[in-house]
Order: sequence, then structure tokens, then C-alpha cells
Amino acid sequence: MLLFFNSIKKAEATHTAGADLTYRSLGGLVYEITATFYRDCGGTAEPGNMTIYYKSASCGFNRTALANKIPGDNGTEITMPCATAPSTCAGGNSPGIQKWVYRTVVTLPAALQRLGIQLQSMLQKLYCYYNSITMLCRL
Repeated sequence: MLLFFNSIKKAEATHTAGADLTYRSLGGLVYEITATFYRDCGGTAEPGNMTIYYKSASCGFNRTALANKIPGDNGTEITMPCATAPSTCAGGNSPGIQKWVYRTVVTLPAALQRLGIQLQSMLQKLYCYYNSITMLCRL
């Protein structure tokens, strides 16, 4: 199974600093997908949501799920600038990075259970995309 995430925005230079993608089994074929997005405060704003693409050529499915920002402490600056040199997150000139977390729940098709396919083996070739940045993520 391949899993992709991408914002709704068109590809362009965004000053994306990085991203993480994790999953957690909620039982059966239901999984919680969490996408953590690290934004360079000197670039464009973080996306309002992310689209998670997941598919399996061998099982014949290709689906999407919308991951929304989680409530609470989102957009936290994770850089630690000097007090005398505020980061771009606080209106200064020093580089600054914010952390944004998005989450969704997906239910994989029942055909996967009948075929005895486990999510871990399907995610061995996991590709993560955010705008113009492409990363290969191995779980």
C-alpha cells in the first residue's frame, strides 16, 4: 500500500522545513493517521488541511482522506531563538520553525482482511509528499 499526503495548494516553493507521518491501529482495519508538518516561518502559511492518499495496486483500491489540524497547541514555535534576536515566527529575522499536526482516521477495505495483508507489510514503501518536497519514508 502506498500512502501520500499533500496539501490542497499547488506545488511551489513553500519553505517547508520537514514532515513526519505516523499511524496507529484503532483495531481491525481502522487506523489513525497523523501528519506533522514543520513550517519555516519565513515562508508561506501552513495548509488548512492535508489530503492523505492511500492505495494498493494488488488489492485494487485508491482512496483519499482529509486530515484536519488538531485542536489545542498547534502552530507552536519549536526553534529556540536568543531573546535579543527573535525568530521570523515572532516578527524577527532569525530563522524560525513552527510545528503543525493534522489527523484523520481511515478504514482499509475488507478485501485486505480476506487476503491476510497486514498494514505494516503494505507500508514498507511509503512515500510522503508535501508540495514541492518529496521524501521517502520507511516505516
